[in-house]
Amino acid sequence: MKRDVWDEIFGELPDVESYIKATQFTQFDGLRYAVEADHRRMYQNSGTLPWQFNEPFPMAACTSAVDYFAQPKPVYYAVAKAYQPLTITARFEKITWNERETFTSDIWVSNSNLDEMPNAVLEERIVGKSGNVFFERIQSVQFCGNQSSQIAKVQTQLSDVQNVFFLDLVLKDSTGELMAENRYMFICDTRLTPMLHVDPTRISAQLELSNNEWKLRLENIGHHTGMYIWLEDARERSTPGFVYFDHNYFCLFPGESRCVQVDWMDIPAGERRLEIKGWNTNSLKINENGFLNG
Repeated sequence: MKRDVWDEIFGELPDVESYIKATQFTQFDGLRYAVEADHRRMYQNSGTLPWQFNEPFPMAACTSAVDYFAQPKPVYYAVAKAYQPLTITARFEKITWNERETFTSDIWVSNSNLDEMPNAVLEERIVGKSGNVFFERIQSVQFCGNQSSQIAKVQTQLSDVQNVFFLDLVLKDSTGELMAENRYMFICDTRLTPMLHVDPTRISAQLELSNNEWKLRLENIGHHTGMYIWLEDARERSTPGFVYFDHNYFCLFPGESRCVQVDWMDIPAGERRLEIKGWNTNSLKINENGFLNG
């Protein structure tokens, strides 16, 4: 049974909402890692075609990336990012590191473009759930076009690291322009349960309107990491029209901000509404006139 597997990974969960968080995360993180791993094996495999894309009828548990009402699940955004032509990814043994004294990970660039990058800059950090930085390094790296290659290795002691921590990777060109970024969550425990119990934090948002496009700047104004912040259409599920986000389902460290581009299609201006919330954050509801709460 699926629930037996879920309980083995997270322990027995108290309610349906917790099961939704837990199972959507495992789908998000598992399929992301699989696609990234195949991308790292460029020209040693012929590609990856995840199954399945859409949900043909409503189900309690389904492996689809888009549900019956055409609402993307977190895994939709994970796979879209993993298929980008230039990615920075981590290769590691496990998510739970309770039995190890040292965390290690190989850092790879997969570049499907033809351009060589002789003077790129890699920023690596290990960050705890409260924003504490336990490891930080900035180094010059180089990589060729049309291939995948290992460019670095992260290794740090786990004795002082919090039970929920993140590997944060940022790749920039020689002018400081962002080329790729990625973020992975890890647990110092036998199960993933601690990720569901990070202390509460607060997020704020600023809205800029431009015809059918919104630009939202989200900021974590609290003292703990905002876990897996999610933006979604706040209208009734069966209402016509669609809203698209350039990225979604991400963690924000304390004091960190991120801009999200929102595109509306076939939805009149007066009917556009979003809800923004994370596992451990306040909920914000917003329309063209501003915030409805929060």
